[in-house]
Amino acid sequence: MIPSKWLISLAATLLMALTSSALAQPQKYALVTGINKYPRMSAKAQLEGCLSDANRMRDMLRNEYDFPALNVEVITNEQATRNGIISKIQAFQGKVKSGDLFVFYYSGHGSLFPDAMSEEKDETELLPEMRLPSTNELIAPSGRYDSAICPSDSGGRLPGAKPWGNMILDDELFAMFQHFTRAGCTVVFISDSCHSGSVGRNLDGDYRVKAVPVTEALGQSLSEIVAPVNQRQVGARDMQGKYLVIASSKVTQTSGEGVLGGVQTGFFTHMFLEMVKLGNKNLGKAKITYKQAFVPVQTILKQKTPSKQEPQLDTRYYNASLDVPMFSVGEKPVPPPPVIAPNTAPSAPKRYRAIVAVEDAAGKPLDKCSFIVFKPGMYAEKGSITKDHALILGRTDATGKYDGGANAPLIAPGKYKMKIVREGYKSAIGDMEVRATNQPGDTALIVVRLEKE
Repeated sequence: MIPSKWLISLAATLLMALTSSALAQPQKYALVTGINKYPRMSAKAQLEGCLSDANRMRDMLRNEYDFPALNVEVITNEQATRNGIISKIQAFQGKVKSGDLFVFYYSGHGSLFPDAMSEEKDETELLPEMRLPSTNELIAPSGRYDSAICPSDSGGRLPGAKPWGNMILDDELFAMFQHFTRAGCTVVFISDSCHSGSVGRNLDGDYRVKAVPVTEALGQSLSEIVAPVNQRQVGARDMQGKYLVIASSKVTQTSGEGVLGGVQTGFFTHMFLEMVKLGNKNLGKAKITYKQAFVPVQTILKQKTPSKQEPQLDTRYYNASLDVPMFSVGEKPVPPPPVIAPNTAPSAPKRYRAIVAVEDAAGKPLDKCSFIVFKPGMYAEKGSITKDHALILGRTDATGKYDGGANAPLIAPGKYKMKIVREGYKSAIGDMEVRATNQPGDTALIVVRLEKE
């Protein structure tokens, strides 16, 4: 029988019994899009590096970040129409759950659309007149604009279509991604396209611009656009979750592509992939954080590209840390800090000494069970595990328990990732929770049940 002093109470410390069948693993999903060919646009608007960008991004997600192959879809050129992209995003809506990650990567043309002609009027920044850096061709006159991506069927007059034709506005992406974030799924949108900040041979040489004038993307002049009858004025958006945008340039800038390392590629995508490769070499597989990957890419492209291309990291709707490993899963949004009265020192949460008890399905204690309680943000679905990941690391004794004694690390209330393995039994990995209590006692008991293989 377990001594009562070890039990704070089921409601106070829970512990959630972990079984390999009962716990659904957080999943990683991705939709990767690359478009070189735009049949409805002019010859000079065709691109060359977007398909290789998409393929290399797919390989990076699968090989470096362990995205399951079946969870990563790639659509290119004629598949990547407006309806094709939207239907694929909507299909993922029915798959994701709380704790999952969805990455949407887009490489292709970007453009703009007058906010006053959209269904949701939400832009407040007055943008200057924009022109192509190489030809000085007008992209868009001064005004307030929504950012847009250009599917492969953009351009040309389309009877009955939206005023913005077959482009997909940032407003529409917001609306679709809200279904993910409000379900607890993190969304990371990576865009290697021009004007993506609100959504050659080398970096110093000639390069192809990934932008088209808004009139070419629409297939008509701005004066011909008829605004929707019912327009909504939108203030602050509430994604109710985590939505991070990594954009290849400011909304007022163009992005470039060219030949690097013998491969046609977008400059941003190339530098991003190189930084991931360097991070894996120096820090270990999948250890580089969002901040570590992004800041050097931004610095290099701003210095080296003819247009001073400056990638953007939009964290307005990302309620989490940028210092966690990139593309990690299972993390919850960071809660807002507590309001502290003036001249009042914050009180530290009570911490407990954890005791781990492992049983089989019938309740019999199991010895020789190795386990790890991960530090917050250090859980990795796959890959090697080191002591640096561990808040508590141990092995059960002949009684089926682990007690680190008086010198054991103390654990604060909260949710933690935990993994337990034993020969002949299915490994268990999932969430366990320690809850605060006002009852006497300083020990939290964590009970785990394993099933035979």
